[in-house]
Amino acid sequence: MPLYTKVLYISLLITSTFLFQSCSSDLNTDPTTDPPSIKSLRVNESVGGGHPHLADFIYPPTVNDETKAIVVIHGGGGLKHAFAHSLGFKKSEDETYNSDPNAVNGYNEQYLIDNNIALIFIQGLTIQEAPESYTWSNHIMTSGYDDKSMLIYFANYLKTVEGFEKVYLMGHSMGGVMTNRILCEAPLTFDGYGSSAGPISTVNSQDCDYSTDKPYIHVVGLNDRIIQIIEEPIIGNSVDHTDDEFLTLNSIVRGLSPDAFVTPAPEFKNGIPLYPTRVLEKCEDTVSDPIYEPNELNWEIKINTDCNGTLKLIQVKDTDHCTGAGTTGNNFKCDIPLTTTGQTNHLDRFVQFFLAN
Repeated sequence: MPLYTKVLYISLLITSTFLFQSCSSDLNTDPTTDPPSIKSLRVNESVGGGHPHLADFIYPPTVNDETKAIVVIHGGGGLKHAFAHSLGFKKSEDETYNSDPNAVNGYNEQYLIDNNIALIFIQGLTIQEAPESYTWSNHIMTSGYDDKSMLIYFANYLKTVEGFEKVYLMGHSMGGVMTNRILCEAPLTFDGYGSSAGPISTVNSQDCDYSTDKPYIHVVGLNDRIIQIIEEPIIGNSVDHTDDEFLTLNSIVRGLSPDAFVTPAPEFKNGIPLYPTRVLEKCEDTVSDPIYEPNELNWEIKINTDCNGTLKLIQVKDTDHCTGAGTTGNNFKCDIPLTTTGQTNHLDRFVQFFLAN
């Protein structure tokens, strides 16, 4: 295949994958809109407070004082309902939900019951110049909106109006970068934070006080070629950036919506070498010995847990950036995803961490 044709083909595959992926700490204590009725399933409903974002509220049939709420934000170019599918929680990528798990559009209600959690998937916004970027204003990309204020409002709304005692935030990719922004700039907003393949931005890393960290889990694939922990150009050998202090976004991916990006490369501070700093500043300790799964000699997953279980780093070998990309191996840069559609193994990592904190 001629090189030009190969580049064009790969660019089209990137576009398909990209589209379907996945400084005050004061809380707004005065929700300005009437709350919606508390129902187990509310799809495409406003987050309230005058914010334009829509969300899917998926609750267990019975919510009690022990039910924890997890706010989930997708990656750049993502859709909230498609991300629910990618995480194995929902059977289809469309906007409809059905509590019958056997339905085409069924979701895993039993998962909510078993873990006593509610999941809320928020839809990111997009600027006119990059109409398919659907992202968050996280110092690397811009959605054209103050997503920090929205998330601060929404966390408080879930507590004061909907009655959840504990509310957590998890995000994938650019959603993970946004999660790190809130953790740095308004750490009291949520009760815990989780980032999937989304390290902290270089902007936030300059002055983030890790001693204020709430419980935080970072999960990273060690073959990530979008946030370039591993490079694999069209022609040439792979380059390992696992130990680099800073990481860059794949230039072809960035070129899909260049107007949505606001920070030059390198965009990220690498979460792997940063982890010892987080541990030292949070609990004045050194990193504990990791746990290897299935064993130290032939491990697939490496897990560090520190600061009495409130900090965790999970490294997954031979695993790429994207979630829910399937198993065909034909999705460029997503052929070895963090999770496979229909399985909740990746979501489990965050749910179990939040339940323990």
